[in-house]
Order: sequence, then structure tokens, then C-alpha cells
Amino acid sequence: MRLLALLLRYGDETYPDALKQLWRTLDEAFPQTEKTVVIIDNKLAASTHRRLDDRTHLIGGDNAVFEFSGWQQGLRRLGGKINSFDALVLCTDAFRNYHGGYLGDLNDEVLQFCARKSAVVGRVEFWPRRFAVLGHEAQCWICSGFMLFGTQVLKRLDNLVSVTDANLFVSGDPANPFRKDAALSDSYRGYILGWLTGKGMSTGANYRFAFDLTAQTMDTFRRKVLSIVNEHLLTIRLQAAGVPCLDVNWLAAELRAPAAGVDLMATLEQQVRKRGRFRNNKNSAVR
Repeated sequence: MRLLALLLRYGDETYPDALKQLWRTLDEAFPQTEKTVVIIDNKLAASTHRRLDDRTHLIGGDNAVFEFSGWQQGLRRLGGKINSFDALVLCTDAFRNYHGGYLGDLNDEVLQFCARKSAVVGRVEFWPRRFAVLGHEAQCWICSGFMLFGTQVLKRLDNLVSVTDANLFVSGDPANPFRKDAALSDSYRGYILGWLTGKGMSTGANYRFAFDLTAQTMDTFRRKVLSIVNEHLLTIRLQAAGVPCLDVNWLAAELRAPAAGVDLMATLEQQVRKRGRFRNNKNSAVR
């Protein structure tokens, strides 16, 4: 097995140990796998390319849509070389901030299953009730902090970027931050506001850099809304393309169980409910 990890960052000031932590995670999780890491730095010019050592390269990215455009730029730069790998990791330098316990269920068996089934595996997150974005309903999604892709999945998506313009959603007015005609359900607007401002999320989970909405923070709000919408739409588009989207904790438990096999038809909601029994997660009661 050959694994390529695309580590997205914007400079190394915020998470200076991200590369070291990623290598530790990969070596512990996938000891039998040949691994290469490409750092995509959205702070650097797109033409940048440096070889840091035999297993690690640094290239410039594209920060137009944050990690999504950065990863896409990396895939474009790598071109056909991608096909020499069985699976990919797409992650950000903040990958250990997202319920880091999920990393303990990464192993060679999970990786091999992901590659063999052309699946996407990661930490499935959820909001308390279903929401709608651009006409698509959902409740769960795979967190973009760390995702395993079977390489063949890339043939089903023309681009990792779903939406490029935050002005489709954001008004610019802190008192009424969403456009009235934005194709976002009321529940979705409420969840985004609660998450980003640290107010009103019933799960008790909030953005670690929560902020108040003011004229001075509206640009930050605009960027975060665009990032959130792209994260959710990526899972929605993967599912629409017929790609199995799997929670890593659920999948690892299924692979350990003496059962008939992994049910690739299990919905993300079903996976999270069952994951709750594995993890005794008080916030796993998806409706």
C-alpha cells in the first residue's frame, strides 16, 4: 500500500508542530504502509516546490477557498502522480483539534478497506436536527480536518471546491448577517451563528476561536461561512456521486466485529447512532 498525505496549512505559525504530529500519527496508524507527505502552504506562491527530505515535499497552494482550493491546487500540481498511490489523506494543520480520539481507530485495515472500496473515511460530525444548504438536506458530514480518500474517489469529483462566493449567503450586516434570499434553512443559519459565536449550540460544542459579530469581524464571518458550506457540501456531493462515506470509529468497530461484513449502505446518521454505543458519546443521539 502507498499513501499520500496532503497537509494544508497557512504558514506554520499557528500549528508549528503539525508536520511532526502528522508523521507520528501516520507512522503509528499505518506501520505497514509506504507514506509520502506533501505540505500545501496557502501562504506561499503557487509555483513553490521544495523537497524537505525523502518523504516530505512543500508546495504553494491557493487560499481562495481555504483548504478546499489548496488541496485542489495540490492535486492539480501532482497530476498523474496521484494514481501511483492507493489512498490519500487530506488534512489541515489543525487535524488534532477535532475530537482527536478518532485518530486512535486509524489502522492498516481501515486504510486498506478505504482504498479497496473507493470510500472516504473520517470523523463524522452532526448538528442536532437536519438542515438545508443550496437545496440539499443533511444532518451529518465528514469533518475536513482529516479525511482518508480511496484514490479512485477523485475520478468522481471534478473539484473539491463546491462554492467560491460567500456573498451568496452573507449580507455584511452584523445584525442580520445572512442574506434574506440565501439558500440556507433557518436551522442552518442558527447552527452556523451558534457555532461561530459560541452561543446557542445545544450540543455544547462551539468554534474554539468564537467571536462576536461586529462590523470588524464580518470578514472573518464571511470566510468561516464559506468554509463551513464547502465542508458540508463536499460530503453531500460525495454521497450524490455514490461514494461510501464512513465514520472512522464506526468502521473500525465493524471491522473488528465477527459479523458478515461492513454495511456500506448505512447512513451517516445510523453510523453515528451506533458509534454512540461504541463510544458512550452523550452527543451522539442523532435524530
